[in-house]
Amino acid sequence: MKATFPFLLVLTAASASRAGADAMAYAGVKDLRATGGNTVAEHHHDWKQHTAYVRILDAASGKKLLERPSPALTTLWVSPDGRYVVGLSVIKSANPSQLFILSRDGGYVHEEGVLCSDPRLRGLPCMESVSVAVLWYDEERPEIELILQADRPTALSVNELRNRECADPKSDGMDPAEWKRLCPEPRRRIRLALTH
Repeated sequence: MKATFPFLLVLTAASASRAGADAMAYAGVKDLRATGGNTVAEHHHDWKQHTAYVRILDAASGKKLLERPSPALTTLWVSPDGRYVVGLSVIKSANPSQLFILSRDGGYVHEEGVLCSDPRLRGLPCMESVSVAVLWYDEERPEIELILQADRPTALSVNELRNRECADPKSDGMDPAEWKRLCPEPRRRIRLALTH
């Protein structure tokens, strides 16, 4: 009996780690660049060093207008008029914010976490690991839209997380009705009211 107990304990621990634990923390390095209107935005993060920033430049002169710390971002977008920069992230490891909005002049800054437990995502596709990632939007084709009221951001709209089976072109083995259900066109949208 003593010989089998340690074996069962090890087997149970191994099963638990496969079910929900992450193999390692995120330690990536990423550089992003986006343009809109007269604005260029750049993002850099080195998560080995836990450093991240967004830099805003004037598109015509290249002059740096603003640089500030930010979360580690995986998507960067600038509004067509160049007034706002939006950063989205699927990184959860040591990164409490997955949504970041900054005005060109630095007068407006908004950061918030977006996890699968967020009531605004209820009923929508979302996948989350224990500590490394939260997949909450379509990273390949987010189609970001910033909604303003009284000239201030109040909501964000993006394409919802796309099923992995929706790679184009459609697989020959997938039933057309199932394809339409899993992979609707136009893509479904998430509208997140910003928490203030």
